[in-house]
Amino acid sequence: SGSATGTAAVAVNGGALAGTGTISGGSALVTVNTGGAIAPGVNTSGNIGVAGTLHLNGGLSLKDGSQLDMDVSTSDAGGNDQILSTGTLTLPGSGQVTVNFNMLGASLETDGPYKLIGFADGSAPSVSTLVATGLTGYMATFSATSSELDVT
Repeated sequence: SGSATGTAAVAVNGGALAGTGTISGGSALVTVNTGGAIAPGVNTSGNIGVAGTLHLNGGLSLKDGSQLDMDVSTSDAGGNDQILSTGTLTLPGSGQVTVNFNMLGASLETDGPYKLIGFADGSAPSVSTLVATGLTGYMATFSATSSELDVT
């Protein structure tokens, strides 16, 4: 956890951008490329299972072959990983972004959406390239508005 400030864009190539805190510096774009991952809430020893929020003072671009690692709790009301971005969210038009879920409880609520990513108002990105793993016994349905990416 912590923060990073600079003026250049951040590219994740084959590694992971993980933790809580803020990535800031103008309107810097965070791009997660093929083989890279973004994992809000992961503790400093790299263990999953610690929910948290990663703030991006800029946009987020998930490219084909990238990963989004998210902890989800038994309640859609809180205790889940989130990414909150002041910029736009860009998803690939083709290919696949793998969303790896780690369930923090034995079951999930099925009546409401889990907010994964909040972003500045823009156009709703197509969610057709998102593929979920790790939700044993559940069928993930992704949806997006002009300011939020959710899973139910």
